[in-house]
Amino acid sequence: MPTYMLEGTTPVALSPRPLTVTLQMQGPVAGTIQASADGVPVANAVRPRPELLILPSVEGRIRLHVEPVGASVFAQGSRAHVSVGVNDPGTVDPERAVLPPIDLAGLARQDVLSLERTPDGLRVRSEVRETVHLTLGPLADAARVATTEIVGTQRLDTSRAVEVTIAVDASASFRRAHASGQLRRALELLEGVSAVVDPDRRPAVVVARRPPLAVAPADGESVADAVARHFDESIPMTGAAFAGASTGTRAGAGRTVQYVLTDAVPPQPRALRDASPTARLVLVGHGSAWPLQDTGGLPATLVDVDALGPAPTDGGADPLASAPHLVRPLVASLIDALGDGADRP
Repeated sequence: MPTYMLEGTTPVALSPRPLTVTLQMQGPVAGTIQASADGVPVANAVRPRPELLILPSVEGRIRLHVEPVGASVFAQGSRAHVSVGVNDPGTVDPERAVLPPIDLAGLARQDVLSLERTPDGLRVRSEVRETVHLTLGPLADAARVATTEIVGTQRLDTSRAVEVTIAVDASASFRRAHASGQLRRALELLEGVSAVVDPDRRPAVVVARRPPLAVAPADGESVADAVARHFDESIPMTGAAFAGASTGTRAGAGRTVQYVLTDAVPPQPRALRDASPTARLVLVGHGSAWPLQDTGGLPATLVDVDALGPAPTDGGADPLASAPHLVRPLVASLIDALGDGADRP
């Protein structure tokens, strides 16, 4: 009997018989499949196990969703495999419809399927509208998951999306952050945030030298790798050159934010704020020096190298990627600059 792959919103028709819905989870958090009609749990659903649901009949329209078990949200690495098959004991290979693997990381709930009785049988449609297209490194992905948890979605829709641009300090003093791996950390955090608030596009990046150096990641290259490659081409400067270090914006872009990565507040922060009203400082340095910094009214996030510990400099695994209690506050501070359209579901 046929097996249908459910992609996009194209429905398939199954025979009008009892259905078995199966959930297979990958990752650290278990899941359960739930069925509801008009927001009310389906009364005749039979659940032999949390990951198995039997629907003796389908009347009207039923929606199926997945929830975490024993956790408020799905953790990083959580993926679901969902299928629905016709209950036909006399058939070895019954009709069934299968969803592609679903990334659940950061979500408290994910709608997966809708079922509806029609004259042609049972219409089955995918309800998965959020798809993660970018491949990220472990720390960037941890930041993506934290952003998803905070904003309540894996990707902001067009009306809420925020174009992300990044300006990187090219001064001689900031090269210590590059050499120590802390600059890479900050860039990976921003790339993860951008994957949610500005989906399907890598953030635009410029190294703030004179003249500014635009950085364009190659296919399959992370923003951090691209900046590292171009950073070495830049002649160390005395002081930052953020004035005029604009990355530009896409035609038709709505809201924007420019993250300015540096190790100290620029000498004239108000001038930077006037030149780039959406600028947000990302200070990579020691927390002990934070009380001495006057941001001049510019919003700022501190990437405290003392609190986060050493970063790998040899391409090894970053322990920060496995420390969501440290990643989430940083992400919350970074997206606080984006306003109500991005920081609430």
